[in-house]
Amino acid sequence: MKSLDAVTASLEKLAKYTPQPHVVNGSAALHSGVKEILAGTALEELLDELAYSAKERYVPMGKERKEVREACKRRDKALGTYTSLRDQCNKLEKKKDVGEKEKEQYTTQCLARDAQAVEYRRYDTECSERYKEFLQSAGGVVLEDSRELTAVLHNFYSSLSYQFRKYEELLGESPCSRTEGLSQSNVSA
Repeated sequence: MKSLDAVTASLEKLAKYTPQPHVVNGSAALHSGVKEILAGTALEELLDELAYSAKERYVPMGKERKEVREACKRRDKALGTYTSLRDQCNKLEKKKDVGEKEKEQYTTQCLARDAQAVEYRRYDTECSERYKEFLQSAGGVVLEDSRELTAVLHNFYSSLSYQFRKYEELLGESPCSRTEGLSQSNVSA
């Protein structure tokens, strides 16, 4: 927008040195339209509001993400322990000639493995639920922001389009542009 503002200002200065006052009027209208949009745009206000409220909305998402990571670390640790206990149980199960002490050790290892399997499933469920909640909350915040931004951008571009149409109308109303069109049609004929 700043570059468009600069272009219209320089067009206005350039038009001062031409014998066509309609260009001055048209560029002044465009320049004032751009100034109007820049001064009162809801886009800037929305962006400021989003930037200001980003802490309130995105910091909790960072905390949720950290909780998801911690839940996944607990799940991975439980899986590692479960895998280790399962491997130990498999080794003890393969032994054929075992004494009472080894049978007791095997039973203890299997009970520990089963308890660890339950703990792993609990951590896996927790990790999945936290991840799903995180994605839903993040998606909601991003969707809300994008809807607001899209609505304001639509209004902004509509206003800008109106200013350009107004500028074109002013240029089209000038007597110089009508005579130029006639002289071009005479040349082609």
